Amino acid sequence: MILTAGFIFLPRERFQFIASVPSGKRKKDYFPGRNITWYGLITAFSVTVSSALFCTLASSYGFALKTCLLFIGSILLIALPASKIIAFIVEKRKGTITVGGAAFAAIAVSPAAAYLALKLSADGNSESIMPLLAAIGCSYLIGEGIGRLSCLSFGCCYGKPLKRYNGFIRKILSPFTVRFYGKLKKASYESGYEGKKLFPIQNITAVIYSSSAVFSAWLFLTGEFRISFLFSIITAFAWRIISEFFRADFRGTGKISAYQIMSFLSIAICIAAAYFLPSPGIIFINAMDGLQIFSNVLFVIILQILFVAVFLFTGISSVTASEIYFFRKK
Repeated sequence: MILTAGFIFLPRERFQFIASVPSGKRKKDYFPGRNITWYGLITAFSVTVSSALFCTLASSYGFALKTCLLFIGSILLIALPASKIIAFIVEKRKGTITVGGAAFAAIAVSPAAAYLALKLSADGNSESIMPLLAAIGCSYLIGEGIGRLSCLSFGCCYGKPLKRYNGFIRKILSPFTVRFYGKLKKASYESGYEGKKLFPIQNITAVIYSSSAVFSAWLFLTGEFRISFLFSIITAFAWRIISEFFRADFRGTGKISAYQIMSFLSIAICIAAAYFLPSPGIIFINAMDGLQIFSNVLFVIILQILFVAVFLFTGISSVTASEIYFFRKK
């Protein structure tokens, strides 16, 4: 239901900005404004849901809250800055965020981060690394699935015009195409696609990732940690490689983008980690044990702090501006 509502409403102009806040000194009758975006709100929600799912799965396995927080915290400390740094390196633009680049950075450090978290918390052995990686794989999928809605709000990661495809594909996808409205949507100002029927790549990605997250979590709960990890990461990054061929937004030069190369390397790292790292035998996991973590007040507070931090990091627009005029009603 959340995805369906997002597909319908978020491409509209109304759902790009939540508010504009006065910032700086008044210029004549206007105040310069800082725009607060739906992109940031949805991204913060997706990261919070992703982190909550990770901690639930990891807790259901038996990991302590300290272990969960150390691991997810170290991943986010790398991934959030990397989302802007890698985007700037590849696209040479300020204010741009790349989820693909952030995910690559997170995958690259995840085995070391898992080992460090277990070492500092004294909460397991080398066989415990794979369950942690499997849990983060499931949570990444659900985070990406929900996070695609933020792209609909900002108008980024957009597909190619549907008219470029043959009649059969156009007929099938025509009811599901994405149309962006508003001159400040990225698809509008970057490519002039306002109001045009575009390949619904964000919608398809959201459905694939969200449904795959459910299946991956089921594999985790049945104790198939290695398979769960492989399935989640390979699904996520293989689709990333494929999906870029349907996208029209700028992702660097070359027929094969840097993000596709990063995705390929992420799959290679995943396979290597699954091959070399030991994994415990099949263990039945009770999800209800993991849900008890929400009774921990500290955990709930940390989730709220995480939401606010990510919202402030991604929700204050650096590519748009506004002017605010205040007046007295007569």
